[in-house]
Amino acid sequence: MLNRAPIFINGFNRGGTNLLQFLIAAHPNVCVLNCETHELFYGKSNEPIRKWFDRLWGLPIIVSSRQHMFYVSNLKERNQIPPIIGKYIDWLFFRSKMSSVMNRFKDDQGTKYSREEIKSSRLLCKNTNGVIFTSKELQRIYPDAIFISLVRNGMALCESYIRRGSSAQEFGKMYERTCQKMMEDEAALHNYYIVHFEDMLNDPIAFVKDIYAKANLDLTQAKKFGLKAKSSMDKDGVRSLVFGTTEGERVWVPLERLGEHLRANVDNNQIDQLKPEEIKEFLKYASGSMKHYGYL
Repeated sequence: MLNRAPIFINGFNRGGTNLLQFLIAAHPNVCVLNCETHELFYGKSNEPIRKWFDRLWGLPIIVSSRQHMFYVSNLKERNQIPPIIGKYIDWLFFRSKMSSVMNRFKDDQGTKYSREEIKSSRLLCKNTNGVIFTSKELQRIYPDAIFISLVRNGMALCESYIRRGSSAQEFGKMYERTCQKMMEDEAALHNYYIVHFEDMLNDPIAFVKDIYAKANLDLTQAKKFGLKAKSSMDKDGVRSLVFGTTEGERVWVPLERLGEHLRANVDNNQIDQLKPEEIKEFLKYASGSMKHYGYL
């Protein structure tokens, strides 16, 4: 395979996977795709023309596997794919890694990656929602892959999904199904780890040390972590930046100062915005996973 020992981040959309990706990608031997995993095969919604070309690249996978393997709304077990399609997926990943603008600089000093460094680097992919159901097939392709699945308090996530048009029932069903899949894969796959979003906020130093150990990465090589400013909810229910002046601004932070750039109480701030009936409806479907992960 073109990619050796890739790292796959599994989690929920708006569940903290971006932050986790930035923390791992701070290592100079880790390079990311040019997009989220599903966008590689289905395109980005804000690129209406180009997305159809991206879907052409993904068509052989759909035809050969008789499924939408990398579709975020597909919460079903994936069919086993032919070995040749596995090599094709590996090539598409490699192609995206080599062309990604996010792999231009390796640090805050503007040190550029060489083509050979990107080529030999470990691939980092972000799989959200239904794409986590691809883990078994991805391990068939990459027996040396490492999976880090990020779980988060479902009630905080529920607020985020309701704010964007989903119902508590819809999200509750999706949360429970996805969490159950993570549990199943943790038991069935090797090098599959589940970590908590809340640990990342409450003790970022210990969290980073833990995930670097799980991913077999040398933390001493990550000098600073390139974070992007992103709005989150404060105690008054207002979305605001914790650092930076504009959304998406890049700030490089040493490990010991990570905590200053994170809003540790964001879960409670979001849960406070939920109505009692919304919490009740969500827990009607998701209480099993919420109890399993210690959120109830």
